[in-house]
Amino acid sequence: MIVKKALGTALAGLLLLTAIADGRNINDTPGAHAGSMPRAGISITLRKGFLVLAAGQIGGMRGKQNFLVDTGTSPSILNARIARRMRLEVTSGTLVTVGRALQVEQTVLPELALGPLEVTSLRMNVMDLSQWEKDLGAEIAGLIGMDVLGRTNFRLDYEKGNCNLAGRRRKE
Repeated sequence: MIVKKALGTALAGLLLLTAIADGRNINDTPGAHAGSMPRAGISITLRKGFLVLAAGQIGGMRGKQNFLVDTGTSPSILNARIARRMRLEVTSGTLVTVGRALQVEQTVLPELALGPLEVTSLRMNVMDLSQWEKDLGAEIAGLIGMDVLGRTNFRLDYEKGNCNLAGRRRKE
């Protein structure tokens, strides 16, 4: 119970820290290619009863990677381990949150696919997610937030264990 409560508190803190990005409109990031793709579902699993885990694909890496899907996060977060493995350039940046500006590490991920949704040149924060991996018992490549999910209409169906992604971009 203590671990679950601590994990929930850590998640809430992480969501708060990443809730408001650097002032960009989350749908203005270049590279969304959801245009005319059909509606498609991807499988999700719940961890700890509330954390949504989905498989995605990072361009340049073999196989699928696990991502936490978090509608309260923007910008999305890449695990520092993945950034090192891919030898991505990591720079310092500022994350503006409620009443605070925090120094963060950032990178640009060349390509990310989540089902039919493909994103190129995705600006992401970089964080060490090793404690999350240990707590969840799974490798986590990152957290997918609204800067990615907001590029299309989507519906998380917890009962059926899937995330439906509509291929059309949401009207602004």
